[in-house]
Amino acid sequence: MIHYYVKAEDDAGGDVRSATLPSDLNGFDVFPGDPGYDPYLWPSAFSVRGLPTMHSASPGDQPGILFYDDAESNVAATEWTTSLANLGFEEGVHYDLYHTNSASSGVSNGLGARATVPQIAGYQTLLYHLGSLSAYGLNTFDQDNDKSDDIALLEAWLAWAVRTCWPQATTWCSTWS
Repeated sequence: MIHYYVKAEDDAGGDVRSATLPSDLNGFDVFPGDPGYDPYLWPSAFSVRGLPTMHSASPGDQPGILFYDDAESNVAATEWTTSLANLGFEEGVHYDLYHTNSASSGVSNGLGARATVPQIAGYQTLLYHLGSLSAYGLNTFDQDNDKSDDIALLEAWLAWAVRTCWPQATTWCSTWS
């Protein structure tokens, strides 16, 4: 995981002023495994995640759970990550997090547009969270709207081996029941 920010400085006759984006740098140096880590402390728009987290160079040495946060609000997702922490699960060790930025806008940045089956093949369990969104959840490829083909990716992932699917919405998993 990489956190980044942009800093600009202006020197107006010796009066040097600076500004950062985001303006609040709290959480910039806090990562999974650090005391006080919260995946939503640092803005996701200024984070880069690579899937899967690799513990070593050995294939398959990675977390077994992928938490796919496809919601607009971080409130319920924080409840998920808090529940996982209460169960002894640590991000980057036991589970990885994929967060869709601006999930309600349908800008084709869901998991189906960003990952391939080999990239997610090592996960045995998928936790999916949609929150209160009524559109642009799990999608099929749509050239005119959201090009994130989440359904095809997840169908292929489920067919790869024995998998466990824990969706937030029961209607989604009924396709594979």
